[in-house]
Amino acid sequence: MKNQVKKLIQTELEQLLVRVAVSTGFDKDAGFRGTGFFITPDGYLVTAWHCIQEVQIIKSLNILIECADGELFPGQLDEEKSIPDLDIAVIKIKRDINHNIPLLEHVPKTVKGDAVVSACYSEMYQNQKNCFSGEISLVDSLKVVTTNVIQGPGQSGSPIYHYDTGRIIGIATDVYNEDKLRNAGLAANFDFLFQRWPELNKINQNTAQLWDERLAASDKSPDVDEQPTTTVPTYDTRDNMRNKQDAFVQPGIQEIAQIFHNEREARALLAKAQVPIDKVPPFDSSTPTAFWQGVCEKPGLVSGGPEKLLSSAADIYPYNPIFGQQRRPESVPEKRNTPVVVIAVTGHDDPLELLSLAQQLASIDDIPGNISLEFVRNDAVLLELDQATTEQATKLTKFMRANNSQIQTTIATENYRDYLFQSLTVMGHNQESHEFRDVPASTRTGDIVQQAFEKNGKMQKKQDDPKSPPPTVQIRGEGTVRQLDLNASLHANRVRDGETMQVTEVIGRIFVEGPDQARFEVNNVPLSTPLSDIMKATIMTYNDNKTWPQDKDGLGIPAVIDRINPDRTDERLDPHSTIGEAQIREGETLQISPQSTLGSISPMIRDEALARIRAQIVTYKQNHPGFQVEANAKHTPTEYLFKFKAAGWGPPEILGGEPYPIDNHEVFIRLPPDFPMKAPEVFWQTPLFHPNVAAETGEVCLGVLGERYRPGMDFKKICQLLVDTACYQNYEVREGYNTEAQRWATSEAGQIAIEARGGQSLREWVLDRIDQETSLPPSLDIKRCN
Repeated sequence: MKNQVKKLIQTELEQLLVRVAVSTGFDKDAGFRGTGFFITPDGYLVTAWHCIQEVQIIKSLNILIECADGELFPGQLDEEKSIPDLDIAVIKIKRDINHNIPLLEHVPKTVKGDAVVSACYSEMYQNQKNCFSGEISLVDSLKVVTTNVIQGPGQSGSPIYHYDTGRIIGIATDVYNEDKLRNAGLAANFDFLFQRWPELNKINQNTAQLWDERLAASDKSPDVDEQPTTTVPTYDTRDNMRNKQDAFVQPGIQEIAQIFHNEREARALLAKAQVPIDKVPPFDSSTPTAFWQGVCEKPGLVSGGPEKLLSSAADIYPYNPIFGQQRRPESVPEKRNTPVVVIAVTGHDDPLELLSLAQQLASIDDIPGNISLEFVRNDAVLLELDQATTEQATKLTKFMRANNSQIQTTIATENYRDYLFQSLTVMGHNQESHEFRDVPASTRTGDIVQQAFEKNGKMQKKQDDPKSPPPTVQIRGEGTVRQLDLNASLHANRVRDGETMQVTEVIGRIFVEGPDQARFEVNNVPLSTPLSDIMKATIMTYNDNKTWPQDKDGLGIPAVIDRINPDRTDERLDPHSTIGEAQIREGETLQISPQSTLGSISPMIRDEALARIRAQIVTYKQNHPGFQVEANAKHTPTEYLFKFKAAGWGPPEILGGEPYPIDNHEVFIRLPPDFPMKAPEVFWQTPLFHPNVAAETGEVCLGVLGERYRPGMDFKKICQLLVDTACYQNYEVREGYNTEAQRWATSEAGQIAIEARGGQSLREWVLDRIDQETSLPPSLDIKRCN
């Protein structure tokens, strides 16, 4: 495609864009929530539902739409056309659109690797218009697009334009999530929007001809070399963007941003560096790095430049290795030539006002020396008195309390920096925590961690095992992770007052079995590791050799995970839980297998197969109280009736009505004469409203199990599959036996009802599926056992 055609497309897309904001009034400075774009000439636009969902909860909030020309309009949410479960919101404003609107399109069948572009208002570029180029990495079977053009905050609700078809094929929904989707984001397609809003098809087709003619005319013009522009900067990847930002960050500014990360601490550092507060740009706690970079770059604002800020920061944190490079030699505590007294003050919000008060009172009573801010923490301000005695400082504190009854004062000890650690929190892998007060900075880090586990019994701790490695302790900041030395003091580890120390305990070794009985060893596994990461790491070893089973769309079949007990019985685990939550112990074995594709081919005669199946069903029954089994024979049954409880849904009493909750289920299984070479026949005996269960006969569509049935399958997993089917933990909406249930299960009301009873939402299913397909393998020490 010619460069000038791409430029035209980007320019036209930018004309469609709107800024979406939410406010209690008609305020142009309202909170920016994301991007939107027009889809009809009469003022209908779409954005991501999560950008405006607050207005459904707080009725005093309004939706504000700022068009490309800066004109502001109130937005009216159209709830009937919106699809919250797919993160699509439809909004109407009273304005006609005069520029070209590209055609919305169903996702083409084969677009993996195709070039796409997204126009948006990006928070990473001060909410200005930007275009991000990239490609499609996956189109799921539900036609949810995964693409690397979705880069970050502000882009939610932006259009995803497909160059080859000349159409907008999706709307950016999930913002970039580094933990979940790595180098990708999600874009919802418009199929369900067309179903809910049939008139949109006609409106859409009317705009297509004008758009195609516009592109065709531009394509016939001579091509020109593409030059960078200021209005449409295009970036290929998020990493490139980060590198460009980091290249302009002065040395030490990142460290300042991490430590002086709120307005109160920022004002204290600025005051110590003698920066005029009234000339400083507004502080935004969500982007402290950008704030400090702006302070350094503003001409004449900081006398001495970044080095002056670092020197002042070093006065507050004398042992910080980065700040210490700029520290004034005379300010090192051991080299001070004059006595210093420190007053700790609590109960006052503004440290600068407090400093001014202290200076005025000191001058009235002739208290010698300079008074300066030494440190500001969440609940206290430290004032440093140079050349004053303890008695004079005590006298000053009395004057201060008399002037302001809300404040409390304390004269710090000689080792006053111990006073800085007044509030510390230790958090375990299960998010349970314990807060400590008045902790000396000289305290050994390992001791404070041990005390936290002793004081809070809810903080899960792994079983004591001499083979397990010691825990690790980290502090997470803005884009940084700092690991602490357990044997060093809090002071030496540069712990700050009010910080939270995250404890990660590690299991030395667990084992994982694959579907082919291959055995893997995973070493040094943090208890905070999600079981889904163990699954992904295992699946990746099969994907490298293209041996993981695939469905008819060529996608890997979703996996399940079980705990294998010493007696070889298994227990289904929740892949969203962590190693600690599942109480996995040292040396235990987990089993990863494709959902419903069970075991390996093992031909055997009918009677042996029937006996084996019976034993597996009995084992499942013994491990699942409440699961009842009836059979037509004692030793080699060919028919079974299962009875169990699960939170499901019964069919509506009238056509088009709402299903009703049910809990009791009966399922009949018949093993045909040519079993095990032929799959079992399964029929629901009690009413069940489910896409994969026939309404009239109760026949169960076993999906990939039926297509990929193998004689050696494990019937314990069939039992679990039926329970999961009943409670909507397992359902297929692309095809099935009950179209009415299929429509309900994919509707907004159906998804809400399914989730309310503990079922799995389609959105969660799609995220898990895409995560399995696209994410990088977790950084786990996993290797195949010999």
